Amino acid sequence: MIPDLDIYRAAKLLLDRYGEVAAVRAERRVSELWDAGDAEGTAVWRQILHAVGELTRPRRDDEPVN
Repeated sequence: MIPDLDIYRAAKLLLDRYGEVAAVRAERRVSELWDAGDAEGTAVWRQILHAVGELTRPRRDDEPVN
């Protein structure tokens, strides 16, 4: 199990490198790992994909930034 902090760091690196298409890149990696039969890698990249979504979603007015 990879700590959440590391998952979010990986998501941030993807966002810094790929910007708006970071989620697409993560989805592609999930698919590649799934096709290769790598269940553990697929699970990790699904977590990264979720973190990318969390980091890019709009915040509610009453929601703290962190």
